[in-house]
Amino acid sequence: MSKLNNRTRGIIRVIIAVYDMEKAADFFTKLLGGVFYKPDTSKYGEYCWINPDAGIELLSPMPGQDVESGRFLEKHGEGLMGVVIAPENLEEARENAEKELGLKPWMSQDMTQEELDKLFYMPGYPIAYTKYKQYFYAAEEVYNCKLLLADYVKNYWNVQN
Repeated sequence: MSKLNNRTRGIIRVIIAVYDMEKAADFFTKLLGGVFYKPDTSKYGEYCWINPDAGIELLSPMPGQDVESGRFLEKHGEGLMGVVIAPENLEEARENAEKELGLKPWMSQDMTQEELDKLFYMPGYPIAYTKYKQYFYAAEEVYNCKLLLADYVKNYWNVQN
C-alpha cells in the first residue's frame, strides 16, 4: 500500500441532517457517486454516514437521543446543518471566531490515534487520519447552520474494495 500525507485546507464537507439515512445516501450516491461509510458513532447518539469523495456527511439522531441533529430536524426539517472548514491555522481561526465574532464553541474534539483508528477504520475506507481536531460553533444567528473549524492530517491509502 502506498500513502500520501495530506493536511487538508478549505471546505472539507457539508453536514446534512436527515430523517432517513438510506434514502439520503441513495440520493447523494446517485447524484455524486462515491460510497457512504458508517463509522460507529453510537457514543454520540447520532447516526453519521460519510462519503469522503463527495464531501458529504449525513446525520440523524438515534431513537430516544437528545442530540444536535434531532434538535436541528425539529426546528428546520431536513437540510444543510453545518459546514466543516479547515483553516490554515486552526488555533488562530478559533481565537478569531470567539473573540472577533463572539461565537461560542459547544463542543470540541481532539482525538488520539487510538480513537481515530477505532472510529474510522472500516473495510474499504480510503482515509486513515493521523490528526483530527475540531471546534464546533453554532452560527445559526448568522448562517442558519453549524460551523466546524477543523485540522486534519490524512493518509490516503490505495485500497481495493
